[in-house]
Amino acid sequence: MTQNGIIELQVINYAIKNKNLNFLRDENITAESFTPVYRNVVEYMFEHERAYGNIPDELTIIGKFDNYKALEVSESPNYLIAKLKDFMAYNTAVDSLKVVQDLINEDRITEALTKLKEGAEVSLRVLSGTSSMGHDIMKDVSRLEEYEERL
Repeated sequence: MTQNGIIELQVINYAIKNKNLNFLRDENITAESFTPVYRNVVEYMFEHERAYGNIPDELTIIGKFDNYKALEVSESPNYLIAKLKDFMAYNTAVDSLKVVQDLINEDRITEALTKLKEGAEVSLRVLSGTSSMGHDIMKDVSRLEEYEERL
């Protein structure tokens, strides 16, 4: 796995074990936030929830995805989100630096510096959570349903 890539698998396992994706939704984290290694698993989880009203169980995921590994996760969702954001920011920064390196190699220094600044800003927004759009309760009533279940 790549640098800290295990965090994606921990997040997936946490969601499956707790049958809940709201901790991701609350931070505006979607399947697109994940690396291609696990993006299809997370897309499937969101699609399954939309279609059937629940998160797929572990056996369903194991049967559908060869790259899924069942893990025991005892970390809190806050820790998992913080580490996932670190990983997302790391990946964003690395991707940005690759573009910057190519521009420098092509002697396009001004463009390289602009891309470097933009990449740093995006990575910092990911870390700080300011890229979060919040939770649209008009489109997704799962939080209301979750609240009503607790009553």
